[in-house]
Amino acid sequence: MAFRRITGRDTSYEFVSHLGQGSFGTVVKLRRTRDGQLMACKTIDCSRHQNMPRFVALEIRTWSSFAQSERYIADFSHDATWTESTQTVRLYMELYEGGDLQSAIARCKHEDRLLHPFMATYWATEIARGMKACHYRGFTHRSIKPSNILLTMPYTFNDMLWALSEGVPLTESQKSLAREFLAWFDNRHPWCQITDFGFGKFTEEAWHPEQCTLASFPGGLSGTPGPRAPETIGNSIGFTNKSDVYSFGCLLYSLCSSISAPNIESPDIPALIRMLSNDYPKRLVNIISRCLDQNPVNRPNSREITDELSEAQLDLSCSQKFGSMRIKLANAISANNEDDDMGEATGFDSDIDNAGRSPETLGPAVELDQEYRNNKLRDALFHANTDNMRAAIAAGGNVNISADTQIQPRSEFNNPGFFPMLLRARELSQKGAFKVSLLTFAVEMHLPSCVRILLENNAHYDVNDQSSNPLMIAAKNNDHEIVSLLVENWDFNVDQQSVNSEVSVLSIAASTGSKDVVARLLGLKAKPFIATKDGDTVIHILAMLEKDRRLADSKATMIESCCNLILDSAPYLVNMRNTECNTPLHSAFLAGARSSFIQLLITRGAIVYYRNMESKNVLDILNESPIYQDKDLIRQILRSGTQKAYAIGDYCLSRDEVFPYCKGTKDGIWIANLASYLRR
Repeated sequence: MAFRRITGRDTSYEFVSHLGQGSFGTVVKLRRTRDGQLMACKTIDCSRHQNMPRFVALEIRTWSSFAQSERYIADFSHDATWTESTQTVRLYMELYEGGDLQSAIARCKHEDRLLHPFMATYWATEIARGMKACHYRGFTHRSIKPSNILLTMPYTFNDMLWALSEGVPLTESQKSLAREFLAWFDNRHPWCQITDFGFGKFTEEAWHPEQCTLASFPGGLSGTPGPRAPETIGNSIGFTNKSDVYSFGCLLYSLCSSISAPNIESPDIPALIRMLSNDYPKRLVNIISRCLDQNPVNRPNSREITDELSEAQLDLSCSQKFGSMRIKLANAISANNEDDDMGEATGFDSDIDNAGRSPETLGPAVELDQEYRNNKLRDALFHANTDNMRAAIAAGGNVNISADTQIQPRSEFNNPGFFPMLLRARELSQKGAFKVSLLTFAVEMHLPSCVRILLENNAHYDVNDQSSNPLMIAAKNNDHEIVSLLVENWDFNVDQQSVNSEVSVLSIAASTGSKDVVARLLGLKAKPFIATKDGDTVIHILAMLEKDRRLADSKATMIESCCNLILDSAPYLVNMRNTECNTPLHSAFLAGARSSFIQLLITRGAIVYYRNMESKNVLDILNESPIYQDKDLIRQILRSGTQKAYAIGDYCLSRDEVFPYCKGTKDGIWIANLASYLRR
């Protein structure tokens, strides 16, 4: 993001109010003159230190690198100005009407009411995802604390949520809040976003070159120090991602207790954690304990934290007190409201509308059996009607049922859309020899909006099972939209491998020729070098696809396009060896791959003379192969490759010299692969 150079007042904005004051500048609320949009402006006085302009520029580049793709990182890349005369930087950013997390915690403390477990767990998960995004990009925040978490909307729902969970009737004002909360619940836009990657907040040690990566002042605008891990205090300062994890543990403790985190020297930290309310999920409390371990080696990484907190959310949704949040909200809003016309609005009939009320008030004509509610949900999904899906779920429809049913549906489901889709679900079940869940069906039918609703309502899935993992199914079906939804919004592991075959999501997409998904996965930072237990990378797998030589020409072309995309991202894979010391070129010849695929590998730098564990190079395999009819043509393709040498340090390994290092040893495989990676 380039700076606009200005002198004096910036006429693009109008002053509204003062928001805060810090050691290096101020934060004010402004109105953008061209469209009236309210903005925040952070002014940084760079005259206080000679290195400050350089650090500010570094931090702005850091923010800009996130662009707007990270949902849980505050967006500070709108506009920036530089005033030479005063050495002042102004950063114009989105205004967060909800303030910061510290204010929300302080409000809970003032009202003597703990933060509702649903919000504590949900916010913890969002912040963990933001921290993971930072760590995934290779840097440490160094100031994870409540005042550095901005809220996109004010939190005024605590009393209402507690009343809902405790079965207390809502007041009219609380019903109004419940409607507002339900609107958020159905959309789930991010609530928590991490801020302050060092803008005008540099610690003393940050001025040392070895400590200059995204260092930040320990205090926010208030100047108060944030929580710091033991290894970051003293003479030998060592900030790492695990330091962020410790700070995150302190933040979680404050979130669940409404008080400051315990001092790092306190011997009673485990006892204090055990005193946290039993209303919070055990997984959440356990994560706090693990994050606050004095030894950074024992702390979980950000991905482990995110995964565990996602499980904590699921645990909470299954509890009697805090589960079924949407159903409770809908019922509380409609309770004692004679004018409620939810059914008319959604197209549902009266028994679904009144599902939350007692059977005595409904009369004998209304039958509220569970299978009927489930069929209402099936019908809504089969018609991709998201409004009806939400209404059916609110009425008690089970999101974890099979898309197929052996029970004869009632006559009202005899419509053009229901039975054909029911048969389709049955076909999928028979094809895969397993029951197809609603979530699996929604992914198979390319219905991202329905997938979102099911996940929002805690639809279950097995990430280790290739047949029911939504991400793997979407990758197989070339559905890049659902892939993006699952990875970016629901934190699915882009590098997930199936338990049985150890095939990665990227391998699944590439094997089916799903070029759009391969490109999206690589854009989402999928690791192309992930291999099976046999050491086969995605390129090995693609090379072996033509083993029975029954691939259609169009499918083969699509697979080759995927292979090129992956090699663009990771060119060293072309000569990576598996446990048998076979390169992808070996695998291609052993499988009898098409000449076009062999040409692709040769063009990308595949080495012809590498030998495997049987001491055979690809020419030896070609000579012995009964598959290839025109062997002279294949030999001509092999001769077209460029002679390569591989440099390691000052010593240059030729192709034939690499082989003795790899024969029969894992270390040798690594050396050969390193040579391939460093090829000149």
